[in-house]
Amino acid sequence: LTNPDWKADDVSALDAEELAQAFVRQDIVEELKRDGLTIPSNVIIIGTVNMDDTTNSFSRKVIDRAMTFETVVSTFEEDYFENDVALNYVKNPRKGKLFLSEEVRATEMLTEGRFTLTNKEQKAILGFINGINEDLEGSPFKISYRILNETILLYRSKKRIAEIMEAEGGFEEGVEFDTDLNTIFDEILMQKVLPRIEGDYEKCENCLKNLSTRAEDNDWPKSSKKIQFMIKRFGTDKSGFTTFWN
Repeated sequence: LTNPDWKADDVSALDAEELAQAFVRQDIVEELKRDGLTIPSNVIIIGTVNMDDTTNSFSRKVIDRAMTFETVVSTFEEDYFENDVALNYVKNPRKGKLFLSEEVRATEMLTEGRFTLTNKEQKAILGFINGINEDLEGSPFKISYRILNETILLYRSKKRIAEIMEAEGGFEEGVEFDTDLNTIFDEILMQKVLPRIEGDYEKCENCLKNLSTRAEDNDWPKSSKKIQFMIKRFGTDKSGFTTFWN
C-alpha cells in the first residue's frame, strides 16, 4: 500500500475503486481482476505423505490428477554417515524449463503441431491403454482419457528434457534417462494405474494376474516387481488385503 499509516480496518472500509488506487502495482490489480488469483508457472506443487496403517489411501480421483512416486528405504549401510548430506541450495541448479511444461492437453498439442506421433506410436499408445483396461475388466479400477492424455504428455516431456540436457552437455555420469515408449508405459503403469488398485483377493486378484502377465510380456520391470509384491500381500490363504504402498 502507498500509505504506510493505514491499518487493517481502514483497508477493509475502502470500496473496490479506492482499494485499487491504494496499490502501486496497478498491473497486478488488473491481472487479478482479469484472471483471479492463480498459481504462477514457476510454482511446482509437490506433496508427501507417509503411507501406513494410520493414513487413508489416496482416492482414485486424486491419483488420476497427480504423478505418484514411492520412496522406499530397505536397509541403511555404513556409508550412510559419510554420504548423507544436509539439504542445501546447489551451485548449479537445473534450468527451470526442465520442470515447467506449457502443455496440458495432448490432443490440442498434437493438432496444433507442437508434437507429433508416428502411426506406430499412436497404435502403441492406444494399444497400451486399451490393453490395460482389458486387464482391469470387471474391476472398479479401469482408466480413462486422463491417463491416455498424460501418457502422451509424459512421452513428449521426457523427449524434450533429453533435448535440453543434450544441449547443456548431457546428464551427469551414472544418470539413466530413457525416453523410449516402452519405458513410458512401465512408468505410467507404476505411477497412474497400480496405485489405484487396492482391496481383497476377490476384488483384485484377476486384474493383478492379468497385469502381471502383460508386464512380463512387454518387459516392464518396475511394474512387474510391484505387481508381484501386491499379489503376495494376499497371503497363502488369500485372506489378506493388498495395496500399492509398502
